[in-house]
Amino acid sequence: MYASGVPVPDCTGMTQLDCMNALNADDLRGKPQGVYAPGSSPGTVTGTYPGTSALATPGRQITVYVSDILLPDCTGIGWADCKSELLANGLSVSMESSVSSAQTPGTVAYNSPAKSSLLPPGFSVIMYVSGVQIPGCTGLLTDSCQRSLTSAGLKYVVRYLPKTDPNLPGDYVEYTAPNAATWVPVGTTVTEYCNYQPS
Repeated sequence: MYASGVPVPDCTGMTQLDCMNALNADDLRGKPQGVYAPGSSPGTVTGTYPGTSALATPGRQITVYVSDILLPDCTGIGWADCKSELLANGLSVSMESSVSSAQTPGTVAYNSPAKSSLLPPGFSVIMYVSGVQIPGCTGLLTDSCQRSLTSAGLKYVVRYLPKTDPNLPGDYVEYTAPNAATWVPVGTTVTEYCNYQPS
């Protein structure tokens, strides 16, 4: 039993969990706080407040500084390159969504959380990728729709519907899947559904 307090243990280099356990063993309470500490392994403790060997009364809260990852700025970078960088930094990508953006289609518009956020190892980052909007093709000839899709950086397949009206000319697009005006990644395959194939 210490007359004037309990010495704060040296947690430097420990994992957050190990440091919390060491503090609990000395009847102290740890509160983690993420910090950017270049050169320290993400997820490890860089120090505490009060510092090592400082005397603390039993039950006192000790701030534990844990090295976090600085989220890189991926704006305008190809989504595949950004994903590789996030994974290399110990983060993961939970979802990739295509959005309207001033960035070049296929590049990153923004991330969530925002760039420069401090994140613990393994945190899932949502990547929003600048996409392209599917052009409206309803009523167009199949080949006209195909030209529009190709110029937008999209691929296509054609499906013909059963002939329902003999008076309607064939090879016109009735709808597409995904629907017109949907934002999708560059290279997405769009299905053209045409009224019927002309004989």
